[in-house]
Amino acid sequence: MNRSLFFMLAGLWLVLAASANGAEEIQLVADRDATLYESSSGALANGAGTFLYSGTTGQFSNGKRRLLLHFDLSSIPTNAVLMDAELSLSVSKGATSDSTDYGLHRVLSDWGEGDSDASELGQGQGTAAAEGDATWLHTFSPNGTWTTPGGDFVEEPSAVTAIRFANDYAWSSEQLLDDVQVWFDQPTDNFGWILVGNEAETRTSRQFSSRSNPVIESRPTLTVSYVIGLGLPTDCNGDGVVDLLDLDCACSDTNVDIDEVLNELGLIKGDLDGDGEVGFPDFLTLSNGYGQPGTYSGGDIDCDGSVGFSDFLLLSGAYGQTSVASGALSTVPEPNGGLAMSIGGLLFVLGFRKFR
Repeated sequence: MNRSLFFMLAGLWLVLAASANGAEEIQLVADRDATLYESSSGALANGAGTFLYSGTTGQFSNGKRRLLLHFDLSSIPTNAVLMDAELSLSVSKGATSDSTDYGLHRVLSDWGEGDSDASELGQGQGTAAAEGDATWLHTFSPNGTWTTPGGDFVEEPSAVTAIRFANDYAWSSEQLLDDVQVWFDQPTDNFGWILVGNEAETRTSRQFSSRSNPVIESRPTLTVSYVIGLGLPTDCNGDGVVDLLDLDCACSDTNVDIDEVLNELGLIKGDLDGDGEVGFPDFLTLSNGYGQPGTYSGGDIDCDGSVGFSDFLLLSGAYGQTSVASGALSTVPEPNGGLAMSIGGLLFVLGFRKFR
């Protein structure tokens, strides 16, 4: 099939699935935000202030302002398929009424929000940075520093919006959704965005409401639309199908019940290879992984993070059981010679390893 046609059909399928299953929406308020105030000393911040700033002031030097935002995505179900994302910010004041583009860039280094608060002094100029604050020079004041003063971020903006008067504004694009998807898949790579205005001219700055602003509706908000595993609650990894991969996923994800995945697949706990029977191949798999960190398919049946004796007991108790189409289990057989040989073989392997 032509690659373009494939992606077109796949995209149509996702849209139809979202329509059929009903896309859900979650609104996330920033859990960190900060303003970077241009300064050769990196001494200014406003971590706990009620406003944020981006653009340039009318100062002849040190007039640049940049706005940092971070959102915690952990409340989105891990089996969600992300469909859309939009950032909303509220502007309350501007240095000029001229329309100015503001680009949202993905940040490449982690940064902090300290307790500094310039509310009493005029927040546009900042105040003395507190420990842990992000500043023009620091990721975490006073020690951690940006590779480049003013922040480390992707040069190409993920989304651009023109701002004129005080109002509510939104940023949305395919690249912005891609950023959220990357952070959703790899939370350790989530360092948020930085908002950069027109810095080629003076007096382009705007005042934005921060996450500490008393007007809750004006706080920075990321709205994410998603569907749950294309309508499959047991599709733990969100690939659109329920299969053996979802057992490994559910074993490490407390949001998905592994017993529900087993029931969906019609399998017995202990059937590591998914062949419909708990047998000698499953014992061999467990023995190969014994004493090591492992996945469900590698022998970690109780999902405690390692393959051990408790997994051996669970597998022994289910030995000889077979699944049927309905997911019901056959009668548990009495211990027999085959089971004894399997257990003996496993103990021999474990003993031989210990002997070596």
